[in-house]
Amino acid sequence: MSRTVFLCYIYGPRNAGDMSLNLGAIDVLNRVGTFRIVGLSRFNASNDQYARTRTYLTEKYPNLQIVPYPVAYDRWRQGKPRRLISLLRGGAMLARTLCGGRNHAGGLADYLAEADLLLFNGGNLLFARNVRDLPRLLGILYPLSLARRMGKRYAFLPQSIPGLDSAIGRRIVASALRGASFVHFREGLSGRKVSMGDSVKTRDVLDLAFFIEGIDDDGTAALIREHGLVEKQFVPIIVRSTGLGDYGSLTSDDMRHVVANVCDVCARIADEGHRPCFVVQTTTDMDVSRRCQQAAAAVGINAPLLEEYDPLVLRGLYAQAKAVVSCRLHAAILALSVGTRTFGLFRSIWGPKMLGTFAALGIPEMCMCIDDAADCIGFIDIGTADSGDERFKRDVLATVDQSRGRYVALLQEQMGL
Repeated sequence: MSRTVFLCYIYGPRNAGDMSLNLGAIDVLNRVGTFRIVGLSRFNASNDQYARTRTYLTEKYPNLQIVPYPVAYDRWRQGKPRRLISLLRGGAMLARTLCGGRNHAGGLADYLAEADLLLFNGGNLLFARNVRDLPRLLGILYPLSLARRMGKRYAFLPQSIPGLDSAIGRRIVASALRGASFVHFREGLSGRKVSMGDSVKTRDVLDLAFFIEGIDDDGTAALIREHGLVEKQFVPIIVRSTGLGDYGSLTSDDMRHVVANVCDVCARIADEGHRPCFVVQTTTDMDVSRRCQQAAAAVGINAPLLEEYDPLVLRGLYAQAKAVVSCRLHAAILALSVGTRTFGLFRSIWGPKMLGTFAALGIPEMCMCIDDAADCIGFIDIGTADSGDERFKRDVLATVDQSRGRYVALLQEQMGL
């Protein structure tokens, strides 16, 4: 009989980093064993993000079924009244679960009844900065509450816990982690933020996006041709303008600082004989990317702006780049996963995931905190020689391959399916 894994959640296509977690999780599970995978979407059936994600992923993975989330919550498209109604409906579902009811919207109990294990997909959803975050956190954890009531095992694929300033939030997350069969973290700092006790099996592993398999060669060729790029002569820059979990945005002073710093980086890249370009792989970064492009143009630098959300196309793009400069963790990971020299820039409000990832690869010196208006120019040294690039690629890919093998073996042991 085919074994069934319930994967919670399947993220949407507006953020290439989110989609890369989907791809990495499914690719790893397909190496672990032969499973039927039922993925719970973050979106309701009426949301076009659900249909787009289902089409994209199920065409790639015939063993995957994607089912909609029972509540229509979309913080990007719903106004505050509709979001409040959605949260109240989610709260009512959770209350019924805690009271032992099983007549739940969307038939989640039926899907879970068929599953041998629930896996919480990798990412950084487990945060609660204040009490206003608690309804979102409780809604995120709703399938785990249901699984507990049904006596089903659940576990966590690699997580980061970026912010737990709410004491109630810490207790909620700690309770969820303590009930898990195993918990994996993307870096050790997250595991120290909550008290889980000694009985929980924890392990620090690389982000799931490192384990994606494949490149879309045709899509990559079309993107490079469209923007007139030449292999190993361009440097993608990925900027970010949002806060933790892509909530909120930069202040006007922070935005000016980012634009000025990025413009300086563009100038250095151009001075070294390479062509800078801006890559938008998350919809919320379009505005700040355009501002940086305009600032570069004002000083005579022609830096094209590329918009692409498919991780397989982006892996191909970054593989052909001379180097990559990224404020986005998963842009950095997609580049590192193909062995391209990558410089990470992060703000502390985004949590420890960027620094922790670079440290896990043994290259923490290639990651820099930019909280204090630090000068990025001296930090980013792309150079012109190719020999260092080949050594870097060989070493990083060896680390990733070894980590993939160890992680597959770990999951085979801990999943017990």
